Amino acid sequence: MTSPRSTPVRAGAAAIFPLALLLAGAVVASRSAGVTTPVGADIALVATMLAVVAAALVSGLSFWLTDVTARFMLTVCGGVTAAGTTYLLLGQLSLAAWLGVPLAAAVGVAWGRWVSIVFALVRPSPQALIDRIPERDRIGRGWTPGPHSGSVDHGAWSVDVSSPRMQRLVVFGVVVFGAAIALSWDSAPLWWVAVLAAAGLAFCLVMTAWSSVRVGVDRRGLTVTSLRLPLRLVQVRPEDVLGVGSNEVDPLVWGGWGLRWTARHTAYIRSGGPGIIVHRRSGRPLVIEIPEGTSTADAGAALLRRVASRS
Repeated sequence: MTSPRSTPVRAGAAAIFPLALLLAGAVVASRSAGVTTPVGADIALVATMLAVVAAALVSGLSFWLTDVTARFMLTVCGGVTAAGTTYLLLGQLSLAAWLGVPLAAAVGVAWGRWVSIVFALVRPSPQALIDRIPERDRIGRGWTPGPHSGSVDHGAWSVDVSSPRMQRLVVFGVVVFGAAIALSWDSAPLWWVAVLAAAGLAFCLVMTAWSSVRVGVDRRGLTVTSLRLPLRLVQVRPEDVLGVGSNEVDPLVWGGWGLRWTARHTAYIRSGGPGIIVHRRSGRPLVIEIPEGTSTADAGAALLRRVASRS
């Protein structure tokens, strides 16, 4: 029986497959006379090779990626690989660029869709998800809040959490990408400098957003918002909650310190201690350390249980 986690490998192979056609076309071109080079062949070839490398990396590192993220990235990589290969092959046949570009784009879209189908997201059944949740944390249909639980309609809970590790990563990103851009400024093409700048900016923005967050629970569910940027990072609606618990969060169990966004779970851990564990309908628990202490974590978990129970 095929493992569900083998799907990124199959999708990665499908995304890389057009490279074989490109290599075959290069072999034929080397033995033929009068083969033309299409306009923008260098850019198309670089984009194709980058997409192939990215697809290989995503396939190999899919364990640390969510299924949705891996599927999206492989779909894009497959589409770019197919489009670049098609454009180069059509150019070798002396097809005009104004006709080769739309044909290549159409092939890229079609092949990207095929890669997405090959991935075939496999999700466990709702009952299988519920069976994974400790019985004391499950949201029961008949569960009602106790007499001293407070009002769901007016109840609200929030706590601020900061991660020193994420703050250091911001500095790391500025130094590393700044140095790379400086070294590439005079020797590398302008497009490569632009890629480095865009990647560095994206990395630093993500790290900055997650360096300090506010975790809140109200009748809309659980929300994680950035205190550094005007962004809502995570929103867990009440109907998506299958269970809620508060427990000691061990960084070694959940993948380490800082933000851990893997295929199995999402965790935001400062140093280890009391935290909230939200079992979501997607099958990926959300774990957030609450530095204010056990009582604060228990209060947040209790409120989210009440909200989810009434959804």
